[in-house]
Amino acid sequence: MKSNWLTSMMSLSTVRKALSELEQRGFVKKLNGKGTIVIEPNAMKLHQLTHNPGYVKKALRYLHALQLMIFIIRPAVFIAAPQWTKAEMEELAKRLTSPDSVYLADILEFIKKHITLEPLYIIVSETNHLLEWGHHFAYYSSKNNTLSHLNQQVVGAFQQLREGNVIFFADAIADCYRYMLVCMKKNMVEKYKFRSVATIRIPEKY
Repeated sequence: MKSNWLTSMMSLSTVRKALSELEQRGFVKKLNGKGTIVIEPNAMKLHQLTHNPGYVKKALRYLHALQLMIFIIRPAVFIAAPQWTKAEMEELAKRLTSPDSVYLADILEFIKKHITLEPLYIIVSETNHLLEWGHHFAYYSSKNNTLSHLNQQVVGAFQQLREGNVIFFADAIADCYRYMLVCMKKNMVEKYKFRSVATIRIPEKY
């Protein structure tokens, strides 16, 4: 009983911390007597956050995680993609037709399922966890254009995979993360004045 109670308290603490983070970023708002509601984030809220040194540090960590993902996703694809069953390929094909979905996230989910090398699985999973922090940067200021371009890249890559071209697929998925890094670096420097971000290098293509 004590263990269950402690687990519940820890879970509640995690939820409260997450809600606090979302409120700080301008994604949710607390209403007296009504709880917490989801709201449209505004640019002013994000600009205010950019003056916080801790926030800048998190932004840099996010961009470095994108750098790392560009390198590690290729070997992960080479291990995972050839193991996908026909049923999994069909399920992925259906997912890649869903509107307003982030196809790259669907692809990564299937990749992680079949990474048999445990150290690589841990690195990919933890790196992806760091990337979750930056979704508001990636999809807020130019959500439709950024997401549409990424989804088109993923669909094209998946079509090549279905034709047996694993190398093209691996390169294309890495290019998706490279595209995100280019866009987010430019956005943070030009819009949010994160000058320290300008020194981050974009990994070259193989």
